This record gives sequence, C-alpha cells and structure tokens, in this order.
Amino acid sequence: MTRFLATLAAVSALVVGVLVPTASASAAPSSGSGVSSRDIRTTLVGFDAGNIISDAVFFNSSSMSAPQIQTFLNSKVPTCRTGGDQYGPYVCLKDYKIGTQTKAADQYCRGYEGAAIETAAQIIAKVAQSCRINPQVLLVMLQKEQSLVLNVWPSAWRYEIAMGHECPDFRECNPAKKGFLNQVYGAARQMQIYAEGKYFTYYAPGKTWNIRYSPDVNCGSSPVYVANVATSAMYYYTPYQPNAAALAAGTGEAPCGAYGNRNFYNYFTDWFGSTHGDTNNPFGNVEVMQASPGEFRIGGWVADRNTTEPLAVHIYVGSSSGAYLADLERPDVAAAYPGTGTKHGFDVKVPATGESPVNVCVYAMNAGSGVNVLLGCQSMGALTGSPIGAFDAAEGIEGGINVRGWAIDPDS
Repeated sequence: MTRFLATLAAVSALVVGVLVPTASASAAPSSGSGVSSRDIRTTLVGFDAGNIISDAVFFNSSSMSAPQIQTFLNSKVPTCRTGGDQYGPYVCLKDYKIGTQTKAADQYCRGYEGAAIETAAQIIAKVAQSCRINPQVLLVMLQKEQSLVLNVWPSAWRYEIAMGHECPDFRECNPAKKGFLNQVYGAARQMQIYAEGKYFTYYAPGKTWNIRYSPDVNCGSSPVYVANVATSAMYYYTPYQPNAAALAAGTGEAPCGAYGNRNFYNYFTDWFGSTHGDTNNPFGNVEVMQASPGEFRIGGWVADRNTTEPLAVHIYVGSSSGAYLADLERPDVAAAYPGTGTKHGFDVKVPATGESPVNVCVYAMNAGSGVNVLLGCQSMGALTGSPIGAFDAAEGIEGGINVRGWAIDPDS
C-alpha cells in the first residue's frame, strides 16, 4: 500500500465519514468480502526479498493492451453479484466505468487525456503508458490493496482508495487523491518518483538494508541486499518483508507476518508468470548517472546467470553509443547472485554529445540464451556553455595593476 511517508501498516480509513477497512500490509488474502482465493499460489518458491521483481518486468509498460486487460478482468470475475450497500450498487472492476480528467505531463508521467467515459481497463492501460509502469503491476496492486480484481461485490468506497495512494498510516486519506483515476495515476507516478532516487533514498538499490518483518518493531528485521530499482520502489510502497513463517504459510497468516510484498509475488507469478521475465536475460542496476563538464559518468552493475565472465554494457547518449565492459569487482553482487562470477561493476565516463538535455540509456548485453535488457534511461543536461564571471575590483600597485574577480567555464 503506497504511503505518502513511505510507511505501511494495518490501517483503517474514513470514507464518506464512515469507518471502512483498507488493505493491509499485514492482512493475508481472504475469501471473505466477496473475494476468491482461487488465484493465489500456495507456494512461494523463488521469492527473493532482495529482488522481488526485475526492473525489466516492472517498467514494461507495453505488456498488455486495454483489450487484453479487459479480457483478463472478465476471466477473473465472470459474473458480478447484484445488489449494493450504503455506498451504492456493486460494480466489479471488469464493468467499472467513469469520466476521467485530463492531467498535465511532468518529468514522471506523460500526462493523461481525459474522456467522457472510460473503462477501468482503458484507464489502467493509459496510465501504464503515461507513467511507464507495467499494467500487470498495476493490476496486482489493485488486488493486493483493495481486492478489486477478484471481488464479486466490491463496495464503491474501495475504488475511492483503490491503490492506497496518499493514505498515511492511521490517518484519513488525502481527499484530493481519492477516486479511481487519481489513485491509479498517482500510485504509478509515485513509483517513478521512488525510482528516481532523489527524494527517497532509504531503500536505495545496490545496498544492504535492515528491513522489518512487521509494523510491530518487536517482530524484528534482517538485512536485505536490494538488488534493483523496482524492488527498492516496492519497499518504499510497502516497507516490510515476509518472515519465514509468512512464506511458509503460503496464503495464510503467521505470527509477526506482513503480507504485502508476499501477496504481490503470489498474485503476479500466478497470473503473469515470473516476476523476472525470461530468467536467461541479463539484469542489473544503474547506480550513478552524473553530469560533468563535457561528459556523463555512468555506473552500476550487471549479471547474467548464463556466465561467470564480465558482461558488456552499451550506453546511448542521444543517437551516439559506446560499448563498455562491466569488469569491476563487486563482491556484494557476487554474494547475492552466486555462480555469476565476481566482476559485475562498471563506472565509465562518456562524451556529452548532442543538444542538451539528451536521453542517456544503459543496456545490459546478453550472454547465451536470452535478450539484451534496458537497465534504465534518464534525460540529462550536459554541463556546457559560454564562460561566465565577474570583475570585483582593480587597484594600482607599484609597477602595475592588481585585478580581482572570478571566471568559470562549464566545459573545463
């Protein structure tokens, strides 16, 4: 459940002045509230607390079209229960339609063009494209947060806080962020803010963090090497890992259990397959993208389960490209991914070519079976331009003039 302050606990939220439950990081899947548990795996083999989902899968915004999303939703709830409650008639996600508002583009999402009426499937697909988030991720989040995908009689209040976006622990959700589009768009945009790594750094990828097992601090924690940007974003959204008992429980509850990230893995792998896509593909993380006069510094790591040799990375600056070898020792990565060798790191400087800003993209080059993988892109401004400076003072001295001031050239 997304949290404005990057925290999550079992909570309840006031909606229309009445106390109603929200989804919880410590709530196990339930067959109550009209939700079927038939789509949840009973095993979590393959769950990795440090690599819950790969960046390639998490940011694959083209995995499903709006018609494909609609077909998926239809398959999960063939028949919606009739009737309603004090919030209005029951409307299942497959049948949900609303008018939508236009949203302006920014550095995180490309904006949203509103319409008089749109289905939930259309909204999810458009948000995925705008904010460059996998629509499968959005579907799983809608399920783990408010059980909307499998619910056969969802109350209208669930749509108001569908993703838990800007719903701080133990406090009322931000009224300005309520509504289905606001929730889906806001949560997807928040994921890009997390991925940027500018404002949220506690679970930064490429480092080991002590991550708690539960909102209850007495339940303890353990160190987790956060391997990539996507997993980092998942922990900002739900800052708990499942303990051994929660993993062993499958779909059930356990002492000191927290289930948000466990349930995400359960639903995703059951509905869409591996959270890492093709396990033959290379993977990694871009840890540094920094502009310097006339050049960009790019650093991070890559690995491929098909080789122990260093991999190549290709870095594109606009239309220009260069190939580099990731051959720096990274014992932290080697420990996290045994059998892939020890040389995984790269830290290179590439020329800042083309007009500024320019799109800088990093690809991991595949070894053996699989395909090359985009690790990340960022729009960067080269430090270039005419020199600037200031004249401060001048005074006569014996035999000449003493002049004081300063000058700087971004290219030098």
